[in-house]
Amino acid sequence: MNRVTNTTLISNFAAVYRLDLLYDLTGPLYMPVEVYEEIQEGQMAGYQFYDAIEQHIWPFAADGWLRLVTMTEEELQHFALLPLSLHQADRACLSIARQRGWGLLSVSSQ
Repeated sequence: MNRVTNTTLISNFAAVYRLDLLYDLTGPLYMPVEVYEEIQEGQMAGYQFYDAIEQHIWPFAADGWLRLVTMTEEELQHFALLPLSLHQADRACLSIARQRGWGLLSVSSQ
């Protein structure tokens, strides 16, 4: 089954420099562009554990196991119905998982 992941899950493994362990546990994962945007914000804020994360992301790396995906029109419609109190990246994950019938890997940051 394909699975989509939120930012917090990636961040937790990246923070302890064990993205390899996440891959070993899950295999390839899909990551909405909105999740990648949050990662970029973290990079700009100085979170060094995100350094070189692009080597794990397809299409930046040909063998990347974190695969960027964008929402379809139907997913965008569902996205717009979700509460604005949710982070944009989490709303994207929920919309993609629901519309595509994928699993959702998520960790709460609260």
